[in-house]
Amino acid sequence: MTRRRANPSRIPPRPAMEQTVEPENGAPRIRTGHQMAKRWQKSLSAIPRWGRILIVAVMSLAVTLVIFPQVDAIYLYYFFNNDTVIIPAYVSAGIGLMMYVAGWFLIVGSTAYKPHEQVSSSPALLWYIGLGVLALVVCTGLLLYGLMLTAVVAG
Repeated sequence: MTRRRANPSRIPPRPAMEQTVEPENGAPRIRTGHQMAKRWQKSLSAIPRWGRILIVAVMSLAVTLVIFPQVDAIYLYYFFNNDTVIIPAYVSAGIGLMMYVAGWFLIVGSTAYKPHEQVSSSPALLWYIGLGVLALVVCTGLLLYGLMLTAVVAG
């Protein structure tokens, strides 16, 4: 059985791009954080649910990996006690869990709450995406720095 190609005359035309200049004075339009968040929410809601869950999981893991050494350093310098050595792990895991839950509500949604239908939390979405991307960049930088140090020491 062969598949027929779509008839080009049946394909609906793409909508026109958003106008980027104001029609009155020709000045460039300044996008607010709310407009950018709406655009992010639209594009993120187009990703399948498992993809959004993966994005949230990776961002929360990256934040956990970035804050873990700082939490350990603060604990060792100010609060060290032989009976409470597990506390830094709990604190780091708690912050990672909070990041995951926030991402779940902002990006993934549930059957009762769909993030693309709610616009009130859109600035929080920009902060979440920004923090997640920053954590991924820092994790990548630390990984490359560690690999570089390993190569220098080994060779």
